[in-house]
Amino acid sequence: DLRIIIMLLGIITLVAVGIVLFHLRSILLPLVVAIFGVFLIDPLIKQILKIRSGKVVELISIFVLLVLFFMVVNVLGYLLLEAIKSVAAGLPEYEEKFRLFISSISEKYGFTDGLFEKLGVSGDSDWKWDKTLGEMSLTSTIMDLLKAVFNILSKTFLVIIYMLFILLGRGSLIPKLKKVIHDDRVQRFDSIIQNITT
Repeated sequence: DLRIIIMLLGIITLVAVGIVLFHLRSILLPLVVAIFGVFLIDPLIKQILKIRSGKVVELISIFVLLVLFFMVVNVLGYLLLEAIKSVAAGLPEYEEKFRLFISSISEKYGFTDGLFEKLGVSGDSDWKWDKTLGEMSLTSTIMDLLKAVFNILSKTFLVIIYMLFILLGRGSLIPKLKKVIHDDRVQRFDSIIQNITT
């Protein structure tokens, strides 16, 4: 009886965590990207600090590297955006060729009539493979992709803010842990973190 209650509570917890993560995805995805970006930038900051140490040098290097990261991401995003726009502008002339191609393929392989019956699946017998694919608009598909790229670029600012906070607080975790946890466990945790980051 107790095992069933524990199992049901586990399932409810799993569902609740899934719902929370689903609704927080617009915040958590930039956080994950920021953590990845920190792993890219952190070795550069360490190299700069080996050459010249100090808090001011660290702050300036973090700021400069974040600005460079922001510029590189935006330039790459802009280039991708322009490439998609140019492809989308030329698509109407290729759309008819695409429809003719789909029609010829569907006629060649017999997808025009009774596709569900040929596959042994019960379904809508009036469904036409070539008509469905022929009605797809390449332009609208590319424009949807364009919107997705623009959405990603708009989240870049949030990623930069996360990276700034992670980079500025990277040296203060161990001293804060020493105040709360026994020194032996902090040393083990510190060695694990050092093994991951080096």
